[in-house]
Amino acid sequence: MSFRVGLHNFSKGILSKELWGRVDIAPYSAGVRQALNVLIMKYGGLTKRPGTHFVCEVKDGDKRLIPFEGAYEASYVLVMGENNMRLAAEGGMVTETAKTVTAATNASPVVITIASHGYSTGDEVFLYGSTGMPEINRRILPVTVINGNSFSVPVDGAAWGAFAGGGDGLKAARIYKIATPYAATDLADMDYTQAFDIVYLAHASYDPGKLVRTSHTNWAHSSVGFGPKITPPTSVGATAYVPNVDSGNGGNGYFPQPATYVVTAINDASGQESRASSSATATNDLTLKRNKNVISWTAPTGVTANRYRVYRADNQQDYGFIGTTDSLSFTDDNIAPDLTDGPPEAFNPFSGGNRPSTVTFFEQRLFWGRTRTAPSAVYASRTADFENYDIARPLKEDDAITFRIMAQKVNAVNSLVPMGELLALTGDAVFKIMGSNTDYLAATPPPRALRQSGRGVSRLKPIIMDEVIFYQPSVGSEVRSLGFSFDIDGYKSSDVSIFSPGLFRGYSFPAWTYAQEPLSVLFAVRSDGRMPAFTWQQEQQVWGWTMCETQGRIFDACAIPEEGENRTYLYVRRNINGVNRFFIERMASAKWEDVNRACYLDCSLSFEPSEPTSRFLVPHLAGKLVSALADGFVINDLRVQPDGSVDLGYEATDFVTIGLSYESVIETLPLVMQTREGGWSRNKRQMLGDIVLQLADTRHGSIETGRRLEKMYPIKARKNEPLGQPTDLFTGSVEASTEPVTSGEATLFIRSTDPTPMTVTAVYLDPIASEP
Repeated sequence: MSFRVGLHNFSKGILSKELWGRVDIAPYSAGVRQALNVLIMKYGGLTKRPGTHFVCEVKDGDKRLIPFEGAYEASYVLVMGENNMRLAAEGGMVTETAKTVTAATNASPVVITIASHGYSTGDEVFLYGSTGMPEINRRILPVTVINGNSFSVPVDGAAWGAFAGGGDGLKAARIYKIATPYAATDLADMDYTQAFDIVYLAHASYDPGKLVRTSHTNWAHSSVGFGPKITPPTSVGATAYVPNVDSGNGGNGYFPQPATYVVTAINDASGQESRASSSATATNDLTLKRNKNVISWTAPTGVTANRYRVYRADNQQDYGFIGTTDSLSFTDDNIAPDLTDGPPEAFNPFSGGNRPSTVTFFEQRLFWGRTRTAPSAVYASRTADFENYDIARPLKEDDAITFRIMAQKVNAVNSLVPMGELLALTGDAVFKIMGSNTDYLAATPPPRALRQSGRGVSRLKPIIMDEVIFYQPSVGSEVRSLGFSFDIDGYKSSDVSIFSPGLFRGYSFPAWTYAQEPLSVLFAVRSDGRMPAFTWQQEQQVWGWTMCETQGRIFDACAIPEEGENRTYLYVRRNINGVNRFFIERMASAKWEDVNRACYLDCSLSFEPSEPTSRFLVPHLAGKLVSALADGFVINDLRVQPDGSVDLGYEATDFVTIGLSYESVIETLPLVMQTREGGWSRNKRQMLGDIVLQLADTRHGSIETGRRLEKMYPIKARKNEPLGQPTDLFTGSVEASTEPVTSGEATLFIRSTDPTPMTVTAVYLDPIASEP
């Protein structure tokens, strides 16, 4: 009995040419030569990547996509542009309350009437809901104000349907946008971290900033005001009461000395202590009985002070704590000051243009690092008081922390990563920041910086998957992991691009993002606009790279949790009729239930027609060749007309998706078999023989196989489905064909060009080898 050779998983993804001779290693049998527009599944198979849905067109220029995870409401993508920020969420742009359109002209440009619209020239509006002028629907267009009741939008509506008057239903909603100070060219080097509804932003050319979300359409940017929010008491006075001057001894025992007092206010809800008030002095001999100093003050205005702390300095000494009270006065009858507990003193490490460029949270402190004047310095806030960097004299454990990493080289802190310990990823090495007490970081005793790895890290923001950090080195273009190893009781770095060096050599990576669910994929945007994809499932030893591309160039990627999974947003440049245009797009769901509603087209729009129709509008793709999945049927090679319309030649009734097609290609590695005598079949004539594909949720007829892309053989299109219905999804093994040609190596191509799902879990071959 003869048996087929099985390629049972593809968990190592693309193996570059440098490893094509390494048939002696296990990854060879789990790798492929090509994997285009497919993703490695957590289980080891290959599945076609989802397509993308069109979100909006944006103006030419640099953009930065920053994730914002909502606690109880929607998550957002912060679309940062030239001195502004807009928001994307749930596949669309966040808009203000919609207004009803009362008139729209069939002209160029279209003039729209809304009573007291309140818009300004340059605003953008989302238009939708028109029954008489459907061509204007689902467009985001800039506004040119004519007067308080009308404005124009730059489209030619002369040949469109007529606005249907009061019952038309057309509405306009302004795209929500706020001003920011950031130039577009500076966005790529911006770091960020989030705490509930606040995002802190760090850039060496700008004061530390923050974005605060109050509601869905209420965001504000401001510079961080460092220091406590509670102000100190005012009108502090000190009165000496001197009933005892030792008159019985002629005053010989009376030795008055000045005592100087300051008072701080405390808010119990925030735990903040204010800076010290102005001082007040009283001269008295408190060593004599009945003598006392009474300190009084006025409560701070605009804040709630629940308690007050009083500090005293004798002669030239520092201030020391003498007591606390909830009233507006305090009596000192010779209380000894605790000189280990002084009042907070103002400290702003970022004054004078010393601006940080990296930021993170760790152990209830907000950490900043890498300023121009001190690139190896790290600054941490007071504990649980993120915008307060004040310190006391002497230092207390919960005071702000300042330290520098001094280890022979510059060690500019390119990233700060919170793990079990705080890791400082510098341009020269990786350091573990530990408290001198080994338990936690504190201002005193000062932290220690322990070198973990001699490989420097680039400015690309590291990504954390489970308990492992992924980063790009400061020198070279590979991707490395950094995880704790019990063997060395420290962090160990490994090259996770070792099997796919051809995907990285000669390229930089300006952006990447991690979509945890459902596929656990890291998407890395490459400098040529393509996007390698890395699947990571450590416990199953599934990790490898594939390649994603589209009809355009990808500049940025950002994943946020939406609808029970992580959805990836892309910033893409596409050439439409010879013009470069820029789009925000959202990768479609990989967790579809109805295949007719799955999306495997790029820059697409989906429709649910209310009545049978063959005409649909995709104006952002005017002039492009598109494909459609209409009621489950694939329709290719459709040309979008200049007005944005496309005719399917088929009246759809249920669900239609129209967009740009892409092909998914898998090429196996050459089979190199060992003979009974211990030799290898390298460069022997080979035929693939019979081919069996193990598929899951894949349509018959949607994939082809072959020895070369120029001559592919489709798999049988139908099983038992009646004509006139889309083919069902198939799971199981299916025989495939290829040309009976011999060569020095045998590889198999698997290709899918239709906008339908494809999942290949294994390939079985029946190779025949002979002498050349």
